[in-house]
Amino acid sequence: EKSGNAYNKALSLMQTDGCDQRIARFLRRRIKHCRDDKSFTQAMEGVKFYEEGAEYYKMGNFREALELYYKAVECDGSSVHALNAAGSIHLKYAKDYDMARKFFRKALELSDMPVIRNNLAIAERKCGGDGHGVGRIDRGFCQREPSGQL
Repeated sequence: EKSGNAYNKALSLMQTDGCDQRIARFLRRRIKHCRDDKSFTQAMEGVKFYEEGAEYYKMGNFREALELYYKAVECDGSSVHALNAAGSIHLKYAKDYDMARKFFRKALELSDMPVIRNNLAIAERKCGGDGHGVGRIDRGFCQREPSGQL
């Protein structure tokens, strides 16, 4: 309930100040996702997985980081940072440009952050005109995709 109130307050403040509609859309999604205790608890579990993934990423353990980012997305499909991080690993390390593009597109639907737009542009260039990754995909890099829709 407290999280919903905080998001609603932020949304109302932004609307009175003439906020960017993309930010307002993002806040509405967060309000919807965290509207009850169960959803909020699940979102917080996603934050935990994202933060653990970031630690593994820093250590250079990209497979484990990716698995944790997937878990974060499964807990909270609106986790822009987890979506972007998973896309980045697919782009830079797995060389699966098409999968990277899927993650970046989903993240961009949720938030129009310049870093996400840039990452998507890179993935698009790597995919070439046929829409498929042109890199040598390391299929052993990740054994699964996150459940839910990208």
